[in-house]
Amino acid sequence: MEAEQIRTLTLWFAALAVVLLAVAVIENAAVMSMVSLRGLFVPRVIAGVGLVAAVLQVCSVAMPLFGHDVVFPMLAPLGLIQLVLAGWLMARGFRNDRSFAAQ
Repeated sequence: MEAEQIRTLTLWFAALAVVLLAVAVIENAAVMSMVSLRGLFVPRVIAGVGLVAAVLQVCSVAMPLFGHDVVFPMLAPLGLIQLVLAGWLMARGFRNDRSFAAQ
């Protein structure tokens, strides 16, 4: 193999590793939203928007693997919804009327 091909493969695998790490972090946010939605810990709107935002962010982060640039406005919703979720939990806390274990 030529040096240029090795360099190209190395860069591609490095990009793949970064994308996989980002997807793992985003998946954590998606799981948190699913648990919140299922357990009714927070309003369904917050949890539902969190799930949609996680999917948007996975799509945006994976775009470089297909030769496109990252679409940075697609990254913003998950950050915003996490701020909203943190604010909600600090202000109101978890709902006590229905617990996750009761379902």
